[in-house]
Amino acid sequence: MRRLRERGDVPIVFTRSPAKGANTLGVEFRPWDAMQPLSPDRIKDLDAVIHLVGESVLGLWTRKKKQRIHDVRVLGTRHLVDALLQCSPRPKALLSSSASGYYGDGGDTVLTESSPRGSGFLAQLCSAWENEAARATRAGVRVVCLRTTLPLDPGGGILRGLLIPFHLGLGASLGNGQQWMPWIHIDDWIGLALHALDDNRVEGPINLAAPQPVRNSEFTRTLARVLRRPAFLRVPAFVLNRFPQGREGVLVSQRIVPAKAESLGFRFRHPNLEEALQDLLRRD
Repeated sequence: MRRLRERGDVPIVFTRSPAKGANTLGVEFRPWDAMQPLSPDRIKDLDAVIHLVGESVLGLWTRKKKQRIHDVRVLGTRHLVDALLQCSPRPKALLSSSASGYYGDGGDTVLTESSPRGSGFLAQLCSAWENEAARATRAGVRVVCLRTTLPLDPGGGILRGLLIPFHLGLGASLGNGQQWMPWIHIDDWIGLALHALDDNRVEGPINLAAPQPVRNSEFTRTLARVLRRPAFLRVPAFVLNRFPQGREGVLVSQRIVPAKAESLGFRFRHPNLEEALQDLLRRD
């Protein structure tokens, strides 16, 4: 939000609870529940839409949880695109969330935006999610699908969750630790999303990933070194394999690179994991 305002943009936030944020960010809030249709009149005055709605994949994947994960992403995007197709004038660009789950388990294969879809719940979900967003191209809207890897931010997400166990000396690699683990500094995530917003050459999927993916064992050692804590533990794969979110989340290997971003000349501020962690943890 801050970066948008610094550029001179006028952000408008769509949320289920507009009253909660109305006086905190100094921006306009408009009501919308992604599980409900959206009136075209609410978006016809916008230049672009950045669609980031999604139920968290963290937690136990019960049947109800998986349905909610699917519906908020797929149906929510469908409702938004239905409104885009009906409004006039309409926004010129749609940036819609997606995720690295699209690729499934790639082993040691280098994964770019042109790599095929993987298998599993997350891969199928991401494919359906992106297909809903792509419908907006029928109306001449430029569509970009943000295939996000692991954004590193001490204020939230995976990094925040790891800080307490690592500070306590309980940092651990997962399984054999050889699975590739893509990541991106939060500043580069924002910078790359804004680049995609501004550059009309960016269409279709784009990997929001640092150019130097690491194996899980290297990530564990690097975070421990930056925090000056030991990390000798290991969570056995058979424990994680008992849960679908383990098999499709922390144990999959994804050697994802930002091929499209680099071909367009985007310059990462934090391409190296150790430097990125040092920068982030100085802020914490």
